[in-house]
Amino acid sequence: MYSRLHNALTLIKNRNAYRRIYNDVEKFVLLSRQFVPEWQELTGVENASKLDAIPNMLSFKDFVSKEQILDKQKKLLLVARLQEFPKNITTALRIWQKLSLKPIFQDWEFDIVGDGDDRTYLESFVKRHGIQRVTFHGRQESQSFYQEASVFIMTSIREGWGMTLLEAMQNGCVPIAFDSFASVKDIIDDGVNGILVPAFDENIYADKLASLMSDKSMRIEMALNAVMKSKNFTEEKIIAQWDNILQEIKTS
Repeated sequence: MYSRLHNALTLIKNRNAYRRIYNDVEKFVLLSRQFVPEWQELTGVENASKLDAIPNMLSFKDFVSKEQILDKQKKLLLVARLQEFPKNITTALRIWQKLSLKPIFQDWEFDIVGDGDDRTYLESFVKRHGIQRVTFHGRQESQSFYQEASVFIMTSIREGWGMTLLEAMQNGCVPIAFDSFASVKDIIDDGVNGILVPAFDENIYADKLASLMSDKSMRIEMALNAVMKSKNFTEEKIIAQWDNILQEIKTS
């Protein structure tokens, strides 16, 4: 509800600009077709014939192998700009604290990669609440972290296109995220290559994450499926989609 309200206020503020741009162009390209109804509702554009959608392409060239997936460590990973809104990182820390106290997960760790205005606040949050086995790594080249970790955590209030989800999947790191933004369903097929949790239910999130952490066979199967799904977003396939739109404009 909060994310939809925020999106609504932002788009209403820019309604006239969006309508003017839409009227002046041949194609107005969104990141996901899932955004079309919301975009129409919030801008008041009824004729959506010029709307199209092309997602972002993968960040990395290589895909992990099955052998690398089998060698994954018992690590959770969060890669993000350390800004509480909209990344909602304290929620991830509360969920981790709940699970980290369980004896079955005493050999798991939580790595956080990224930097931002709220890093000091988040580090103090961890100390203040006595949350164990959390490491803030700062801004780093992230691929090696994805390759080591078994599960990728996202608790964002909203995203345009969750690039870190695709980065995780490309590296066999199973994603779990709140169903809090429309395009997440383009990336994660719930129960197949990752897990979607009703926004913003921390208890369900913790339960689903615990099930994933305690079942290695499930993680391996989802990781293999995640790598396969990520191949839909290679540079070649995304460029081909742009070429198709440009050809369509050229011949119209």
